[in-house]
Amino acid sequence: MAPKSFRPGLTPLEDRTVPSITPADVFAAAAQADAAQEQLQGLIEKKVEFMNVYTIAYLKNYLPTLSDESLKSARVLAEFQNTVTGQAAVDPSLTPLIARAAEFRYKAEVNALYGYALTAQIGGIPLGTVGAPIRPDQPIPPTPPPVVVPPPAPPLDVTTNAGTTGKLPDITAPTFTDLGTGVKIQDTTVGQGAAVTDGQDVNVFYTGFLKDGTVFDGNRDKAATKFNTNGVIQGFKQGLIGMKPGGVRNISIPSALGYGAAGSGSSIPPNSDLVFEVKLLSSSTPVATPSSP
Repeated sequence: MAPKSFRPGLTPLEDRTVPSITPADVFAAAAQADAAQEQLQGLIEKKVEFMNVYTIAYLKNYLPTLSDESLKSARVLAEFQNTVTGQAAVDPSLTPLIARAAEFRYKAEVNALYGYALTAQIGGIPLGTVGAPIRPDQPIPPTPPPVVVPPPAPPLDVTTNAGTTGKLPDITAPTFTDLGTGVKIQDTTVGQGAAVTDGQDVNVFYTGFLKDGTVFDGNRDKAATKFNTNGVIQGFKQGLIGMKPGGVRNISIPSALGYGAAGSGSSIPPNSDLVFEVKLLSSSTPVATPSSP
């Protein structure tokens, strides 16, 4: 769409006799052409292809109406142009109005052409069609590219261990994010829904590794485990916060936020850094137990 370069200014109309259309009709048509061009230009600048599905749904209804109004404005301006062309043979002072009407008519026709094309591209139903705009010496905007509306993301699997690997991740990968405490996280699958908060119960599949790849604990090939985030080591708790159902996350935990210098039995030596691969199935806030009187 060309930028706005002129405004309604068909000033001598009040003094002329124009069959079937009035000066008010012509002014309204010119004003509509300006307004429609501005709105379509705004859509171009905002890049319709990146708009959400709700905006696209609105435009499917709005654009055909805008385009149809533009086509009606073009017809009013065409009739005015033809009438003034005939009158100019007798009154040459009207000649400038012919070019002015052609400018607005071209703008209205281009608005309708572009609007109908864009309507079709986003899956709407155009109300009419437009031939090639007048004034072929001026460039016609290209047909807008197809607008790809992404389908809603399918629900993630929140029942199985799908998405987990059971293998030690590379904790040196740049995709790990340091939480500022020494705990680092890497989301291999981002979940959907409410995020885990402090003190919630979580239901998870997990595998725990030492840094040499030894598996010291896990339930990946068993049933999911439910526990409260307050009942696990600090590093694991920090790594779980923010996860969403269906998400898979790798958590790297320094020894100080794990089992420290004491270690844990024979499976976790003292001062061991730990790595977990976790899939969150669900999270919930524990139900408060009424206190005894």
